[in-house]
Order: sequence, then structure tokens, then C-alpha cells
Amino acid sequence: MLGAWTRRLPLLSLVLVLVLVVVLVLDPTSGASTLGLTVAVVPLDSDGGQTVRAHFTSISAGSCPSLSGLCPEGDDCLLHRTSVPFTGTRPGSGWCVRQWQRTVSSRYSANVSLGSDTEFYVSLNATPKVRANSGRLNQPVFVALPPPLRARVNCPHHFHLSVKDPDGDKVQCRFARPERGECLSCERRPFIELQEEKCILFFTGKAAAGQYFIHLMVEDLIPVPKISHVTNNSPLSSVPLHLSLTVEESSTSCTDEPLASSETPAEDSVMFVLPYEQIKFNIHYISEAESVSEVAVVGPPELYRTDLTSVGPLAALTVSWTRSENQLARLLPICFVANTNSLQSEPRCVWLYQREMKVLPSGTELKCGKSEMTLVLPVTSLSNINLAELQLNSPTCPVSYNSTHLTASISLSGCGTKTVVTSLFLEL
Repeated sequence: MLGAWTRRLPLLSLVLVLVLVVVLVLDPTSGASTLGLTVAVVPLDSDGGQTVRAHFTSISAGSCPSLSGLCPEGDDCLLHRTSVPFTGTRPGSGWCVRQWQRTVSSRYSANVSLGSDTEFYVSLNATPKVRANSGRLNQPVFVALPPPLRARVNCPHHFHLSVKDPDGDKVQCRFARPERGECLSCERRPFIELQEEKCILFFTGKAAAGQYFIHLMVEDLIPVPKISHVTNNSPLSSVPLHLSLTVEESSTSCTDEPLASSETPAEDSVMFVLPYEQIKFNIHYISEAESVSEVAVVGPPELYRTDLTSVGPLAALTVSWTRSENQLARLLPICFVANTNSLQSEPRCVWLYQREMKVLPSGTELKCGKSEMTLVLPVTSLSNINLAELQLNSPTCPVSYNSTHLTASISLSGCGTKTVVTSLFLEL
């Protein structure tokens, strides 16, 4: 009898190992995925859009993972080692945002590893298409990534997904499909619904406490009139959006969530940014049931955030961003939520639009001295302008001109000049 048990021990061990492997594979909290992912895709004109610059934003559970290994040697790749990373404490043990950009094929799919604990699969389709209305390459839709989402058992909740299309196309969101190679393990949950045309995610509330992962694809389509009989309006491109939803037990009312005040920028609002201009705004929340413990933010590299001020039901945070020379996408989302111990506000996203600047005319000169700058512009570049009426912000700062050039002397401490200090990219 003892001999029989001895012979069965290796088989029993094998069964236990297999059971453990199955549990790890099926457990959505095993750390194999991200808490959020989006990719901003910019086709490159240099090869007709056959390659794109992909701007990755990923949220990892726990502490900030290493960025090593994301940029293979010889690749056109840039790691954003920001001096103040985006982090949060809820849900669970916290999270950290990592960002990088890489030139890849217009049809791209890969397994990506962040540090030793996070691995995810990403797929995008931005096959080049020349637009008939402009003769230019189609620009895929930009998708904002909110901080990790939270909801409560038996509390229905909707999540507005913020999207912007540079070409003004119609945008739709849909669940990723494994048969198209868009995801590997993307289980559809009956308690998570999606209004595709409005890009609104709906949680029915009928789920057990736990963490769930949602894989979406966001697509742009040529707008057609409702009375049109077009039946094959295929998407121009598809980009990924991965989200996590943590469902928690709570004894608070379903209507007790923190609310953004009127001083907070409106949902989907756009702020236009010139070179070296600083954008600054305040975020305010009111939370009667529980004090706000953090305002979680996901935004572009080097977005500055002040320390949270939370007094009683009121909470405030100031964010600012200075546009220095960068290789970021033209449209940059900033998303934020207010978290309490058991509650989360509606996620809200705003957008920064980096204005494209015209090339300076030939013959332009800018000389920088210790106390002033001197700008020289050819008069031929200032057509239909009365040169005699030109002045700087202060009339005490002279503008002179002759038959060929206009010269402006700009004081570094006057004339409306503002000193801007941009953060350095530190090695973390």
C-alpha cells in the first residue's frame, strides 16, 4: 500500500502544479496585465505612412517599473524619464505611469514587458490611407487614458471615454476581438456594456468585488449623412485602449461620489499652447461623504502638480505644463479623478493642443545678450502690415525699421517678457 502511494506522489505533484498554473492564468490580479494603456499614433510622411511614431502610456500596478528593454539598440525610440512620475494609491497597492515612444510599422502587434512584473499585448492598425478631401495621410484618433477606474458593488456607473480626431472624423469604440489578433485574453463581462457610437462604458453594478480588465479598440470613420445608403464604411484606423475596473464593497450611497466644481475645466475642453507657453489650471472637488485623499492625474511628461489641499469636504490641486522643445504628439490629454477611501469621482479629461508654427522667413535673426534679445525680421515677410503701428507689449520697448529689416529690442526683465523654466529629464 505504501509503495502504491509512493508511485502516485509524482503524479499528484504534477496535478497540483497544473492546478496552480491554471489559477495563475485565470486570476486577473496576477500582475500579468496593465491597469491601463493607450497609444497615440502619428503616421510619418517620410515613408508615406508605412511607419508611425507610437506614443505609449501604460499604468503598472505597484511601484514604478524599469523602462530598460523597451528601446532596442538602433531603433528610433525615446524613453520619457520624467522627474515627477504619475502615481496613485488607489486601488490596491497603488500604481505608476510609464511613457515612451517608438517608431513601428503601421500595422503593429507585440508583447511588451515593463520591468519584471508587468507584461501586456498591444495591437494597432494604422495602415496608410490618403484622404480624398485633403490629399494628406489620415491621422488616427487620439484616446485619453484615465487613472485606474473604481466602482462599487450594486452601484451602476457610466464612464465617458474622451477621444479627439485630428481630421474631424466620426469616432467609435468597440471591444477588442481575439479573432482579429487585437487581444490575447480579453474576456467579455456581462456586467460591462459599451455604447459604441458615443464611447460610453457602462457598469451595471452586478459584479462581485474584484479587479477586471477591459480591452477596447477606438476607430475613426469617414462621416456620412444619416440618410446615406453607404453600407461599407470601413474604419480608417484602430488604436487600443486598455482599462481596469476595480469593484469594491461599500456601505455609502451610490450618489455620494466627489463632484468637480465649476472652477474645474470642462470635460473634453481644449487648451491651445504656443512654444514655451505655460498652461495652468485648478482642479476643485467637493466630497460630503468622505474626505478626498488624492487627486490622481495622468498626463504628458513633465506635467507639474502641486500638493493636494484637502480641508473638510473641499479638495484642490493645481497643474501646469510648459511647452518646451519635445517630440510628443500634437494632442496631449490630461485626465484626473478624485479618490476617497471608498469613492471615486467621474473621470474627467482635458486636452492640450500644441499649435503648429510656421517656418521663420529666411533672413530672421535672434540674438540673445545678457539683458536683452534682439529680433531682426525681413520687411518682405510683413506684407499688409503698417510697420509704423507695431510695438511690443510695452510702448517703452522700441521697434525700428528701415527699407529692408525690422528690429525689436526685447528686455529680458520687461516688455512683457516672461521667464520660463522647464524641468530637466532626470534618470530615475
